[in-house]
Amino acid sequence: MDRIELCKLIETIFGSLGCIFDRDSVNVHPSTEITFVRLVINMHLSHGSNIEQEDSTATAAAPNFKLGKLPESVRMMLVKRFGSQTLSYSAATQTGLRHFGSQEGFIAYQSKFGYTFALSDPVADPGNFDSIISAFLEFFPRAAFVQVSDRVAEILAEKNFWINEMGVDTRLNLLNYDFRGKEKERFRYAANWLTRRNFSITELPFNDEVILQTKSLCQRWRSTRRVKQETAFINRPMEYWDQPDMRRFFLLDPKGQIAAFVFFDPIYENGNIIGYVTSFKRRDTNCPSMAELGICKIAIEKFRAEGKQVVKLGLSPLAEIDDGKFRHNWIMKRSFRFVHSAGWVNRYFYNVKGHAEFKNRFRGETEKTYFATQTFINDFRLFALMRLSKIL
Repeated sequence: MDRIELCKLIETIFGSLGCIFDRDSVNVHPSTEITFVRLVINMHLSHGSNIEQEDSTATAAAPNFKLGKLPESVRMMLVKRFGSQTLSYSAATQTGLRHFGSQEGFIAYQSKFGYTFALSDPVADPGNFDSIISAFLEFFPRAAFVQVSDRVAEILAEKNFWINEMGVDTRLNLLNYDFRGKEKERFRYAANWLTRRNFSITELPFNDEVILQTKSLCQRWRSTRRVKQETAFINRPMEYWDQPDMRRFFLLDPKGQIAAFVFFDPIYENGNIIGYVTSFKRRDTNCPSMAELGICKIAIEKFRAEGKQVVKLGLSPLAEIDDGKFRHNWIMKRSFRFVHSAGWVNRYFYNVKGHAEFKNRFRGETEKTYFATQTFINDFRLFALMRLSKIL
């Protein structure tokens, strides 16, 4: 994307989201905003290479950490010990990520337009979070942290970061979770409806035939989406190989063909799998709408029967934004709330409300997740994050 195209896109976004600047209060004329945006873009594009070069310079403060490529064997060893966060498995396995760390732990990260973004919590002993974050910031002093937990947000707040909520994760504690009661009637109805019509839900080995059907289904599913390409970074892209410890539940139609699926990433603790997090859910264009509910019910009941402790449903982007605990950026707070409630965003761009509504049906516990940065003005940084995540 060249400078002119970028200016036009940002101008369109600012024109639609002008309310985040509260023109009535500060009396900012639209032409002033556009001039300012052009200036910011020119500055960033002119100096982006300098930012990247400065961020990539190692210092003596972190001599034991490797930058960029940590061996897969080390990452998998660490995630099996400390991979209890929603994105821990993705941080270890997602193609295209870089990794900063050592045998004691790592941070997954990636850069776009000269900005560096750390993904989720460090995969390490929580007692070492502060030291590995401090070392990472020696290499990348202007890094932002994306979808981090309350524990990491507290560490970053002590380092004078601005901490904004970016949505909630939903957690199901399986020791006392079931599908009884009126609030979960939809799940029972969905499973029974599918059974009566000769659909079946099963786990399948990820062999050539299953991969072929899965690819074909994903292409048809993607054609109906507002975002036509596979997303990345926050949501890892679909990969068609048998990744370790993943669970794959398929809905088969009466002819035995794959009609929908839900895949789960493992959650680890001290070398054991203690639960799973939903990583992919997709259904064919002619598949009944209750497919995902039925699959999730069967999968969760199976996990509970196996003695697993937890299922996490992943991020509901921009949902339940309160920002009451940490020093936060009020412009970002208002922006996130506006985007979540804007009908045109949900209808034509990205259905953030739909994500939250689906996960609310499970009646689980919600956990805040955070976006943290050291700067107050983050317009271009957020744009870079959206491009990195392939939402734009």
